[in-house]
Amino acid sequence: MLGKLLKHEFRATARMMLPMLAVLFGLNLLADASMLLAEHTREGFLAFLLALIVGLFFVGVIVAVVMTLVVLTLRFYRNFFGDEGYVTFTLPATVHEQLWAKLLAALVWFFATMLEIALCFGLMGLTLSLMQGFDFSGIVWDNLREALRQFGTLGLDSLFAMLIGTLVMLLQLYAAMSLGQMFSKKVLMSVVFFFALNLVASILGSAVTVPALFHPVVSPQSYPDAVRLFSHLIRSNNFTQLVFGVALYFCSVLCLKKRLNLA
Repeated sequence: MLGKLLKHEFRATARMMLPMLAVLFGLNLLADASMLLAEHTREGFLAFLLALIVGLFFVGVIVAVVMTLVVLTLRFYRNFFGDEGYVTFTLPATVHEQLWAKLLAALVWFFATMLEIALCFGLMGLTLSLMQGFDFSGIVWDNLREALRQFGTLGLDSLFAMLIGTLVMLLQLYAAMSLGQMFSKKVLMSVVFFFALNLVASILGSAVTVPALFHPVVSPQSYPDAVRLFSHLIRSNNFTQLVFGVALYFCSVLCLKKRLNLA
């Protein structure tokens, strides 16, 4: 049943996400073309117009991130606590399956947005390299290879931290809405619970990172020790985030099972 729910989630969210990603990529192409044209023009109005297009791309990046979160949040809220909730909870699927379908679809779309933004900035960097006449791709590859050589498993820990961090961010939104819907002012209380959960997350994060601030200063000669310290810090934070995420997940499940309010 989870597969069917995922298929439905991707179809429903793709109506908003695909056009938005397509518009962002189009703005990136226009911005790249504008930078190339701006190098060969001295006309004031045209140069201003080309600069405006580049500026619109950067605004588009911010809007894309915000809209991704808004689309995914509204999808969860309307599907569970809006008018669609009466249909949602008649489906032959468990709360766990429905929640995981939302989580996995949201995770894929969020990372798809981040990957497209990274691709857009990569294309912009390539355009700048063509304008300035240096080997941008060679520089990126050399730096990436050096980073992988020096940090090793630290890169994997960082990628895992990104995954866990994104899941916890989504679960904070879901848990806040699940708790807020129990009250008459659902939206207001959801916002209050979201900030309250953010405060808890900040306290937990500080409990992990603050002790590291009192660690003896690592000299440049003991670079491997600094890497091990940073790796330990990331892993400790990952564990804390994982525990907090599990708590948020079961908080959402219990609210949806025991305290659902569709009125």
